[in-house]
Amino acid sequence: MVYQNKKIDFIDLKIISILQKDSSKPIKDISKKIGLSISPCWNRIQKLQDLGIIKHKTVILDPEKLGYSNRVFVFIKTNQHKKKWSDNFKDYILKQPNVIGLYRISGTYDYLIDVLAKDIKDFDLFYKNLIENIEIFEVSSSFIMEIMKETTNIPILNEL
Repeated sequence: MVYQNKKIDFIDLKIISILQKDSSKPIKDISKKIGLSISPCWNRIQKLQDLGIIKHKTVILDPEKLGYSNRVFVFIKTNQHKKKWSDNFKDYILKQPNVIGLYRISGTYDYLIDVLAKDIKDFDLFYKNLIENIEIFEVSSSFIMEIMKETTNIPILNEL
């Protein structure tokens, strides 16, 4: 496989498959599982980071256990498709701490915002501030009733 003119091989794929399931796994365990000594394994991980394949290592938290019992998808339609409006919208949304995702999308709506809220009042405050600060043509919100599947794992090697 070639990524940005650099070759990554089956061993690299094994490493990222292991790391995306548990980024805290010690290099010693990873190297043992893939059949490399620790130093070459570490070098490969560094290469994958330098290539941007590994963006960063993080911990995934449970929003509900931290008081965020509502997750809301907010669909935005605009009638202003100029760079200035888009930049203002993006700048405003990126400053909102309860926004965990912002996407420009195709279809009926132009943007999708993924919002965490502690309760309905918390979301209502987010909504009121949004429409007060950004001129929007249409807004539609959908509360997540049940998460049936959610993962950060990219399908790489299903046999590991």
